[in-house]
Amino acid sequence: GTIFRAGDGVHKVWLKHKYKNSLKWILNPLHWILPKLESISIEKSKLVIPNSNMVREEILRHYDISNDRLKVIHNGCDAETFYPPPRDERCRLRKELGLSESGLNLLFSGSGWERKGLEFAIQMLRRINSLNVNALLWVAGKGKKEKFQSLANSLNCKDKIRFIGPQKRINLWYQACDILVLPTSYDPFSNSCLEATACGMLVSTSIFNGAKECISTTSKELILGNFEKNEINRVADKIAHLDLQIYKHLPPKHRLNKELEI
Repeated sequence: GTIFRAGDGVHKVWLKHKYKNSLKWILNPLHWILPKLESISIEKSKLVIPNSNMVREEILRHYDISNDRLKVIHNGCDAETFYPPPRDERCRLRKELGLSESGLNLLFSGSGWERKGLEFAIQMLRRINSLNVNALLWVAGKGKKEKFQSLANSLNCKDKIRFIGPQKRINLWYQACDILVLPTSYDPFSNSCLEATACGMLVSTSIFNGAKECISTTSKELILGNFEKNEINRVADKIAHLDLQIYKHLPPKHRLNKELEI
């Protein structure tokens, strides 16, 4: 082909994140086939378009391709759907969705909860509540609910999680909640982070997410560098001490300009 859109990242990199030092991946034939197809697509195309600089660097490391054949184009989102609502509309949404009016409302949005990092989001939730902050974690999407309820129970924060399932109008949750927490183990470019930012939310994600390139200056201070306990606690502490009133009560235009500075 002439142009290849490398929107799924580099499969070899994903395998390393998923299996680490385990050899279990060799039992799945897809893990042999997909890198071959990816290699053909990248090496035979005149132009390769990664959706983040993170993926661009991965392609340069793993494939014999010149830099001038790579052009990064970030994902986009619909500005008519994802936007910061007026203050009165946001207050109405928070009541309508049953959000905590006085506490901190965290949102986890995505399916494939292991890869998206729900385990680490729950650990962050536990830490935040231990610092006398009343925080709830709203979990949208599909995943192994019982597994993560059990984890939350073991961390004494089961009553702080609400599983809301897949949401057709996830934009309403982005507009109503305070912070998107998505500590993903590998994501070429998470649309959730872009959409949440467009709605005026703060975002806490990981260095393994290409969307970190398109979040606000404040959100970049909430990026996890790894998934060790000390790092999870460091970011959770920052979230717990944020003055969210400045984001909740700024006029929408001001909040949008502040949060979309890249």
